Amino acid sequence: MIRPLVQNCWATAGTSAGCNKSFEFSRKRAMMRHFPEPPIGRDVPKIQSINTKRRRANRALLLMRPGVKPLKQKDSVTSMTYAEFNKIVTISKKDIYQETIAENRETMRVKKEKTVVKNLEKIFGAVLRISNRKGFKAMSMRDLSRESGLSMGALYTYFSSKDELVEMLQNQRRSISERILKERVEEEPTPWGKLKAAIVTHLYLSEAMQPWYYFSFMEAKNLNKVERDKAVASDLSLERVFEHIISQGQADGVFSKRDSQLTASIIQAMLQDWYLKRYKYVKRSITVDQYAEFILDFVKEFLTQK
Repeated sequence: MIRPLVQNCWATAGTSAGCNKSFEFSRKRAMMRHFPEPPIGRDVPKIQSINTKRRRANRALLLMRPGVKPLKQKDSVTSMTYAEFNKIVTISKKDIYQETIAENRETMRVKKEKTVVKNLEKIFGAVLRISNRKGFKAMSMRDLSRESGLSMGALYTYFSSKDELVEMLQNQRRSISERILKERVEEEPTPWGKLKAAIVTHLYLSEAMQPWYYFSFMEAKNLNKVERDKAVASDLSLERVFEHIISQGQADGVFSKRDSQLTASIIQAMLQDWYLKRYKYVKRSITVDQYAEFILDFVKEFLTQK
């Protein structure tokens, strides 16, 4: 399986301009060959079907961009520090924005990918900063225009409403996190290895994308019902990952008989505490690696007591 090579969410993407230009040319040529523009005003269902295929192909091609390489067998996330994790499992800002473009290409009215990436960085960064100061619900489009440095007209070329904007933000954070977590868990052969991978991966992802995770949790109550339901479903989905691994370990005789659902809920609460209340850990000079080690020791002790 080919996996994206990810850097810290807030670091500069490391691929060369030449590589990106070559990849973009190849991607566009492949898209034109396999999914040509449908005739306007003819057979709407067919057009929608072609657009759906194009969107999926965009996403697949994104994962094959320069800098992508498979994880080596010896590189287990369960034995990595956060710094080592960032060298293997990368999430550059550019990757996030390019994936956003692939998912929303039909609705965005700006066609130059370089311009879209640059402006999405401004828009998303501005949304996260404003939301941190006074909340997403209180943010006006005029606030976003002022903070991002883009005109009101320019903003509306990327999304048609605040609801659409928050959907873009939430979808990208969820899809990237869920995909990487699933890959890392599947690489481990044992229940304890899978549980360690799930805990460490989620914790390190929340460190790399802390403003996004904080926004998703704190703003869930202010979202429209559709996005609020998605946020709740995502939260419960992560809990079920932990619960399933614990239940599997109990069935194999690796873990002691505990309430797997309640244990999963407590593990998730400890992980959330890191990105929601990080001020107290900064004050105590506790690093994300120290926090990961503590949680792993705590969970192992609890689940292996007879």
